[in-house]
Amino acid sequence: DFALILISVDFEGDTPENVKKYYKDRNIPEDIYYLLGQNLESLKKVWYEFNIYVATEKPENSTSPIVIHSVAVYLVDKEGYIRVAFGNIYSWGPKDVIHDMEILLKK
Repeated sequence: DFALILISVDFEGDTPENVKKYYKDRNIPEDIYYLLGQNLESLKKVWYEFNIYVATEKPENSTSPIVIHSVAVYLVDKEGYIRVAFGNIYSWGPKDVIHDMEILLKK
């Protein structure tokens, strides 16, 4: 009755191959969806809709960029409306998410 969806914040680095390896290395179930986007513009639209901040910095002594982004967890109802938003990761925990998921699943 629910789906878990992760949204990429690294369009260039999050390739299907890299995501598969990430899942495998961390024993993440394959039924958790990872939205990669068709192109950067399509992801930017999703970032905007979900209020996700994304920035890329390239340190002087590094060959690869660092992606800086906001962290948020949303519970979306069956009609596609955001019902709960968990922002600052230090102000909530798994019990909070489970509690609100149980309420939404009853509707």
